[in-house]
Amino acid sequence: MRLLTLFLIMLLCIFQSYFWFGKNGWEEYKNAQRTVKQLKEETLRLTARNEKIMAEIENLTNGVEALEERARMEYEQIKRDEIFYRVVPKEK
Repeated sequence: MRLLTLFLIMLLCIFQSYFWFGKNGWEEYKNAQRTVKQLKEETLRLTARNEKIMAEIENLTNGVEALEERARMEYEQIKRDEIFYRVVPKEK
């Protein structure tokens, strides 16, 4: 009986070590959980960025104002009969 108890305790210890430290064990499970969480956050961030880009594309294809604004900001273009002032800050 004593030998059987010792054998069962040893078997339990082996199973516990596999559960906590073995392949597909608890630690690996927690690492996978962290990775999934990070990927979900990244997906949400990229989805928001994609929606913003899609809205900008929609605005550029259908709206004249956005196209004019982009031409002003990126290419420094102005309308006919418009005066453009550039204010340069003083260097200290």
